[in-house]
Amino acid sequence: MMDTLSPWIVIPASALIVISGLLVLTASIGMVRVSSFLPRTHIQAIIYSTALWSLLLASLLLTFSLKDRTFLHEILIGIFIFITSPVSTILLVRSF
Repeated sequence: MMDTLSPWIVIPASALIVISGLLVLTASIGMVRVSSFLPRTHIQAIIYSTALWSLLLASLLLTFSLKDRTFLHEILIGIFIFITSPVSTILLVRSF
């Protein structure tokens, strides 16, 4: 399967996956070091969502280049992330 993919697709997708992992690692270290609740919610809302969008974009690149399956799943996941991430952050801050 991977030998049919172009390096022009595989290299950006793998770079996006590595960027996503580095963002999650950085956010995890930041969540441990920050002692207050409200900055932790900011880290969770911004950095984790950005990492997830990066991973989703890599998945879209790979799925779109394969052409044998639709990428509707990735689009629906992106829509659900776009809707639920701010709502969950607002509910966490209101409960604080």
